[in-house]
Amino acid sequence: HLRGREVDLLQIGFGNGDCHILSALLGNAKSLPRFIRANYWHVVPPPIVHQPQMRGNLSDWYADILENVGHGCSLQAVANVLSKHYGLL
Repeated sequence: HLRGREVDLLQIGFGNGDCHILSALLGNAKSLPRFIRANYWHVVPPPIVHQPQMRGNLSDWYADILENVGHGCSLQAVANVLSKHYGLL
């Protein structure tokens, strides 16, 4: 339970809808993590933005997750989500 606590590191894998989840977390945060470790789909180079959409309800999404493996957010999509508050290392 992290409510009211400072977070030093947030690690998130950018598979499927995680760019949207991170964007919502950062948009509604009262305080931001000091660092974010983010994975991305290396096949899609900048400046191309690839950000998969979540489909259906969560149980439907997990039912076909094997179809989506490897289709995460591109590096540019990650950079766009983080650019307001963070730089890339």
